[in-house]
Amino acid sequence: MNEYVQTYLLTVPTHRRRQAGMIISPNLLVNSFCTLLLFALVSCTQATPDSITSGKPTAIGQATENKTGSIARDRRRHDSNNNHEGILLSQTDTDGDDLPDSIAVCETASICVNHPASGINHTYTNPGWEHVVLLAIQDTDGIKGAEIIVMATTVDGALGCICIIHDRSQAMASYLGPQWSTATVKSVVDTDGEPGDEVVLTAYDRRGALHCVCIIRDRDGTYQTYSDASWASVNINWVEDTDGNPGAEVVLEVHGYNDTMYCICVIHHRENRLATYRDPLWKAVAVQLLIDTDGASGNEIVAVYSSELDGGVSIIHDRPQSMKTIAFTGEHPSIQQVGNYDNVLGAELCIFLPNQQAHELINDRSGEHVKIDNCQREQGKTHT
Repeated sequence: MNEYVQTYLLTVPTHRRRQAGMIISPNLLVNSFCTLLLFALVSCTQATPDSITSGKPTAIGQATENKTGSIARDRRRHDSNNNHEGILLSQTDTDGDDLPDSIAVCETASICVNHPASGINHTYTNPGWEHVVLLAIQDTDGIKGAEIIVMATTVDGALGCICIIHDRSQAMASYLGPQWSTATVKSVVDTDGEPGDEVVLTAYDRRGALHCVCIIRDRDGTYQTYSDASWASVNINWVEDTDGNPGAEVVLEVHGYNDTMYCICVIHHRENRLATYRDPLWKAVAVQLLIDTDGASGNEIVAVYSSELDGGVSIIHDRPQSMKTIAFTGEHPSIQQVGNYDNVLGAELCIFLPNQQAHELINDRSGEHVKIDNCQREQGKTHT
């Protein structure tokens, strides 16, 4: 086997949050905020906790596109330019009374929460905040009522905190690593199988260099850092179940300092474990999709790679920690369609070989790949 697979338990630094020096002002919503609420209700798309799809990283606070149809579904999500735009307004229960509350950014550096049922309003802010972005409203502590996740920046544009507002208890938790100068929140999703979603982010130092992939576990007020001296840059386009255990895994596409692919790595936050997958054939490689290809629990990671003359498809089985690579000499294949062609659990991959103008069907479960006329599949018909 050419591929290299490594998995190891991490001694992951666990950091305690620091309490935010917040100002909570009940019943001090100014008329401008009331006007903002009325305007936003009419002209803005309402954002709910479901606007960040569980299990899939999302451009926080922005609309996303999901390709569907006869071609292979690409569930990739893109960054939101360091989350600078965010959510304008959301109506979500934040205090646990099962009634919607209105949450919005007010006066550029505060979060205003209106509780129509009680008539009580709260304003959350901090003297060090120059600008605040509302990223998401989701349950992060496993207790009734959604939390408000914000990114605050200082007057010089540096990261002030990733802060989580617990409106039910009128408290605010601030998360800021000592070397976090900027950060991008990639996803808010359950990564450990316990109540409450985690916040997955990448943090960068003052030079703009990658500092860590960090996961905030607000339930116990901590965050974990994942990093390696060999990592120059990291793309996080997928946060899904890859091992069949509770909690989604974070799939990393890691580049080294020589601008080549270092690994496809998978963070198992629940176990504090990092799995590393490499292949010497990979010169350039990109994860195309996560889907069950073998009929067993957990999605497989499907990647297409290329070199100057050749290319192929690699299928990572993260549950048993193995990888299968199908190389095509003189070809740079592309995935045209994914589906169940043989009526047995596990999807097959239909690929196109441009030089041959031919199609092949990859059956990961059997380990076979055969030529077929096209990628169309007939109901109940088995390709051989």
